[in-house]
Amino acid sequence: NNGMLRSELMLEGYRSDRIIFDDDYMIYSYKDDGFVKVNRLGKIVRKYSLPGYSMHHDYILDKSNDTLLILANKEGADTIEDRVIALNLNTGKIREVIDMQDYFKEFYYNAVKPEKNTYGGDELDWIHLNSLDIIDSRDVVLSSRELSMIIYVQDIYTNPKVKYIITDPSVVSEVGYEELNLERKGDFVSQAGQHTITYQEAGNGQYYYV
Repeated sequence: NNGMLRSELMLEGYRSDRIIFDDDYMIYSYKDDGFVKVNRLGKIVRKYSLPGYSMHHDYILDKSNDTLLILANKEGADTIEDRVIALNLNTGKIREVIDMQDYFKEFYYNAVKPEKNTYGGDELDWIHLNSLDIIDSRDVVLSSRELSMIIYVQDIYTNPKVKYIITDPSVVSEVGYEELNLERKGDFVSQAGQHTITYQEAGNGQYYYV
């Protein structure tokens, strides 16, 4: 209560969903289609833009590849919150690495479109990715609110493929994908509508999603 305000992070019409510290720099989104890299003195040393896309919810640093992996919307698309893009921090170039429609067509085709989505728009929010984590600078895990699902995608830069999913069996019972769903061991309640995910190694070939 008696502290002194030393600086402010200036934003343009959008929140900063995550702040990343990379060596002597801080990286954060200052608007929904732009990032800044700031040094220890608070000076902006580089700006990044996302032409054709806007970010939402979450992004994470792949330090080994000097890349930000970003949950994104594609401008002009009839869906939202179903893509992942990669921003190279050295070149500033972006590319789309994941479009979830490529992997879950049955969910997409069977989605019921409301009059308005969560944000008041008319785009279809059929999967609602809202969090991600990276594993070994190669694979990612994604959280889907609408499907109450955890999705493991391997080889995101070269040949993205869904390795497995974690959801209640009832979610996949009528649309397929049962072979991708991990078998539940033990008596516990399945996650539903979760809004974040963190991957944590646990040893002995096990790990936790928390």
